Amino acid sequence: MFPKCNIIRMFYLYKKILPLALLACNICWGQMPCVLPFGSNNPFASSADNTSVWLNDLDICWVSDHLRRSKIEKIVGGSVVYDFSDIDPKITEYGAQANTNVWFIINTESAYQFLDGIQIGTSNKFIAAGDSSYYYYDNFIDTLVKYVNSKVPSWKVKYWSADNEHASLYVTAYCPGLIDTICGGLAAQEYSNLLEHTWNTIKAADTSAKIVYGGIGGGALDEEYDYYYIPSLKKLYAKDPNGFFDFFDFHDFNVYQQYKTNSRGKGLIYYRNLLQSVGFTNKPIIMKAGATHTGIDTCANNSRLQEYQTELQQSEYLFKRFVWNIANGVKLILYGDIREDSTQHDTYSYNGLIYNGIPDLSYCDTSNCDTSFFKPCPDPGDGIKKLSYYTFKLLNEKLKNFDFDTIDTVNNGNDNVYIYKLLNTVTSEPLWVVWWDYWNDSAITTKNTAIKTGNTNWLTAKITDAIPDFISGTQLNPSSYPSFFHDTIINIVNDTLYLSLKQSPIYIEKDLVQNISNGEQSEIPGKKIKIFPQPFSTHTTLWIAEPLKNATLTVENIFGQTVKQIKNINGQTITLYRDNLPNGIYFIHLTQDNKVIATNKIVISN
Repeated sequence: MFPKCNIIRMFYLYKKILPLALLACNICWGQMPCVLPFGSNNPFASSADNTSVWLNDLDICWVSDHLRRSKIEKIVGGSVVYDFSDIDPKITEYGAQANTNVWFIINTESAYQFLDGIQIGTSNKFIAAGDSSYYYYDNFIDTLVKYVNSKVPSWKVKYWSADNEHASLYVTAYCPGLIDTICGGLAAQEYSNLLEHTWNTIKAADTSAKIVYGGIGGGALDEEYDYYYIPSLKKLYAKDPNGFFDFFDFHDFNVYQQYKTNSRGKGLIYYRNLLQSVGFTNKPIIMKAGATHTGIDTCANNSRLQEYQTELQQSEYLFKRFVWNIANGVKLILYGDIREDSTQHDTYSYNGLIYNGIPDLSYCDTSNCDTSFFKPCPDPGDGIKKLSYYTFKLLNEKLKNFDFDTIDTVNNGNDNVYIYKLLNTVTSEPLWVVWWDYWNDSAITTKNTAIKTGNTNWLTAKITDAIPDFISGTQLNPSSYPSFFHDTIINIVNDTLYLSLKQSPIYIEKDLVQNISNGEQSEIPGKKIKIFPQPFSTHTTLWIAEPLKNATLTVENIFGQTVKQIKNINGQTITLYRDNLPNGIYFIHLTQDNKVIATNKIVISN
């Protein structure tokens, strides 16, 4: 016969582990798609050698990348042929080695005019603009989609964008000078025609495919909106209320405090209102491109990069941008890049989650090395992971099985505090994501807040920092992940969590160890804390049913802050002195062999 406590423990583990085991089996059998709405933009462009390794390590569900018609389509001997050798490595990395969902952006400009194509400025590239050029465009799209979907067994690309930040193509093609109503209208009409052709051709080849209105760049000028982007949306709505697209995409690069908008102050709220004003009242929004940088580059062509930012600040931006947009209705959001782009002084130069080794030591040994020009100088080294890498990794792990369609926004009346509650689809337990925009409260270093849990069976909660408490990823040993994320156990008082927020966002979840100890089964049966006197004014005695060996007693206030600690406790009694603690309620827990073995409450009163 099993002792009753062992049976309880086995039943508890069965309840917790069985759903996870079934989930793992479903993944093995290919029955469980990856549903996390977070991903990476253009990871293959960062490093062909390590892409799938990083994607798998980060557990990334979604990637986006570009397929360039001008590199695939060729005329040989008077006939059009297609050379897919340029995209085969991407397909292998994404579809076979990493098993991600993919969103491909089709760069639709051709190297050939096909009689009636329109030249893009002074380049040698053309956009379709008539029956002949659209005939070849349709053939290219049909061949491309069927080829890509055939390369990996049971794999189909989920989303297809018709161009990206396409004002650079269409406005350039139709407006040789300044954009105005006439040339902008012609450009808008042609993009609406292209999107209609794209929709019809791809849907015929793959009925499950989703079409994306090519993303609007974060640096787009107001006149591009007024004369081109908005007219193109209106023309699409006039063609069909569905607009020939399933999703709308926009991009938002910015500094860490501005995680809700792009550099021109346009974000989710603006684009949602824009779509509604045109008539697309329920059009889902997804976000392909967006990031912020580390360091500083005063020679960059983008003023954003001339503002110094730490790895901590980049991590904040990544985390808050992801969660805030998803919580407010975005269906999918990506970050770019994984490894830093090798181009210098450019918008995308220092956005990556991994350093690329530029500038190297040879540059920094010269007299030209000015730390106001590059920080750090030298770069710590190609392949060194930033704090943001680990922030992303933990985010995917923490939120892997949660329902993103029913996120609750918790309003507890505290300015600059953001609280979102998610429900685990496997365990049915909630998790809160919380942060404080501390730069808006510059007079204080911590902010106290409270959350009603609504879970009377919770006795304690586990608080985990979303960002490692270090200056740089160079200080971290990857093999020690996730131990460098700080955890705190907080007691729940009258169904309420009292929090003292700092710079790092936090996760709040059920503390399984302490809740087992108090509610379901003690890790060391019989260990209970008896307290006399209670309340007390100067000191009290704690008695334990079984002898302790090198145990630790921790005293916390109602905000979960440790205010007193006694280590190396042996025997069955502990004398706890008040010292300078004010009147109030405190929570104590005993740990032994890295396990919480008992908890209780003490009251100090004069």
